[in-house]
Amino acid sequence: MEISLIRVAFTFIGGKHWMGGYNYLRNLITVLDQYQSNSISPVLFCGDDISAEELMPFKQINGLKIYQHHAFNRDNKYRSLLKAILLGRDPSVNRIFDTAKIDVVFEVAHFYGWYMGRPALAWIADFQHRLLPRLFSWQAKFTRELGFRCQIASKRQIMLSSEDSRASCQKFYPKTVGRTSVVRFAIELEDRRNQEECIAIAHGYGLPEHFFYMPNQFWSHKNHHLVIDALNILREKGIHDVVIVASGAEIDSRNPDHFNQLLEKIDRLQVKNQFYLLGMIPYSHISALMRTSKALLNPSLFEGWSTTVEEAKAIGVPLLLSDLDVHKEQAGNNAVYFDRYNAQSLANALILFPRYSNQDREVMEKEAIIATNMRVELFAKEFVIAIKESMTHTQ
Repeated sequence: MEISLIRVAFTFIGGKHWMGGYNYLRNLITVLDQYQSNSISPVLFCGDDISAEELMPFKQINGLKIYQHHAFNRDNKYRSLLKAILLGRDPSVNRIFDTAKIDVVFEVAHFYGWYMGRPALAWIADFQHRLLPRLFSWQAKFTRELGFRCQIASKRQIMLSSEDSRASCQKFYPKTVGRTSVVRFAIELEDRRNQEECIAIAHGYGLPEHFFYMPNQFWSHKNHHLVIDALNILREKGIHDVVIVASGAEIDSRNPDHFNQLLEKIDRLQVKNQFYLLGMIPYSHISALMRTSKALLNPSLFEGWSTTVEEAKAIGVPLLLSDLDVHKEQAGNNAVYFDRYNAQSLANALILFPRYSNQDREVMEKEAIIATNMRVELFAKEFVIAIKESMTHTQ
C-alpha cells in the first residue's frame, strides 16, 4: 500500500542578520529528511533575491524540492502581508502553492492569509516584544502583534519551541489554549575533527588556551553589557586570566548604536585583553571553538529556545547560562546558572566554574552524541505530529 506524503511548504528565513533562523530551518528540513521521509515531503520556497551561497546547504538535502520566485522576495514581504489581510490570501503566492500541490504551509514570521484553501502551522519563535517591550519600536511591536493576532484569529495550530513559550502564549492569547504544540528544537553537529584540529582553529584566531565562548549575535537582549561588567569586576580584583570570546553579526537593526556602545565600554573599562571579538566566522568553526572552550556562555535576557545552547549540548560542551526559565527547561541540571541582571553573579560563576580534564570532556562528548540522536529523532516526530494536528483545523 502506497503511503501518501504530506507536502509541506517551508519559506526561506534568516540569513546574515538572523543566523539562528537560517540554521533552524536548515536543521529542521534535514532531520525531517533523515527521520520522517516516509511522512513529509518538504518544499522550500524562496525569492530570486536569495544567493546561490545561501541556498547551497539546502540543495544538498536529498528529499527537498526548491522553488524560487520573486513573489517570495524580501522586498515583497509587506505587500504580500497586506494582500493576505485584505484579500484573505496573496493570490500570486497561493497559485504557486497550488502548482506545487502543497498540503500544509509552515508559517514563520509571515501570515499568508485567512483563506488559503489549505491549513497552516504557525511557528511563533518567542514573545520577546511582550516581555521585553523596551527593545522594540512601536512599529516593530505593532507588526509582530498584527502577525500573531492574524494567525491566532484564523485558528491556526500554533507551534512553540518550549513549555515556557506555551505558558506565555496562553497567557497573552487565551484563545490559543488547546491549539498549541510544543516542538523542541534539537540538532546534530557532525564535527569529525579531532581535538588538535579544533585547537589549531582556535589558535588561528589568536585565542588563549582557556576561554569561555559566546557565539551570540550582538543584539541588545543577548546581554553583552553584563559580560563586560563582570570582566571589569574581575579586573578590579586583579583577575585577568578569565577570557570571553564572542562571535556573531555585529548589527542590531533595532539598536544600530549597540555594537559601538559595547566597543566604547570595552575600551573605557580596559577589558579588551579579556574580551575577544571575532565578528562573523564560518559556521564550521563554531563547534571547534565550543569544543576548545571551557564552556558555552549564554547570558541572554530572553530566548525562545537557544540554538547555541542546543548546539553545545549536542557535543557535550559545559554550559554557563543565565537564569531564564527556558534555559533551565533546556539544560536542566547540566548547567551552571547566574542572575542575568547581576554582574557580580556572573563574575562569581566565571571564577568558580568547574575544571574538566580532557578525559572528562571526551566522555561528556560521547554521552552527548547518544542523547542527541534521541532528541533529534523526537524533534522530527513532534514536528510531524504538529503538522497533522494543523490539518484537523479548517479555515
